[in-house]
Amino acid sequence: MEWLFGKRITPEEMLRKNQRALNKAMRDLDRERMRMEQQEKKIIADIKKLAKDGQMDAVKIMAKDLVRTRRYVKKFMLMKANIQAVSLKIQTLRSQNTMAQAMKGVTRAMQNMNKLKFDLFLQNYNQRQLLFSIYRMFHWILPS
Repeated sequence: MEWLFGKRITPEEMLRKNQRALNKAMRDLDRERMRMEQQEKKIIADIKKLAKDGQMDAVKIMAKDLVRTRRYVKKFMLMKANIQAVSLKIQTLRSQNTMAQAMKGVTRAMQNMNKLKFDLFLQNYNQRQLLFSIYRMFHWILPS
């Protein structure tokens, strides 16, 4: 059946896979933002050159393009911040899961320790009961 539906992945593997995808998306956004910033510098240089030549209509069009480019750079920064927030939440979930697993192990160890103490208590109780019954038997047989 596994060949039909694929291998079942564990939550840890799923978290790692999603973390990788988020990191890749952040890198892609950074690359695109850098590209836009370079384009912005180029537009500024072109605007200066066109303004020097006196071509004001072209300067207006380029200025609108510059504003649009800056808006996109800002959007890319916001998207990256949102992705980082999601990544941080995933990291928090992973650490909480690790903590829960550790606590599960501690609980199991404490249960084993309590079981050992209870077994020791029962053994001690049985020994005392045996001694008391022997004591009563001797007092019954040999009254003082």
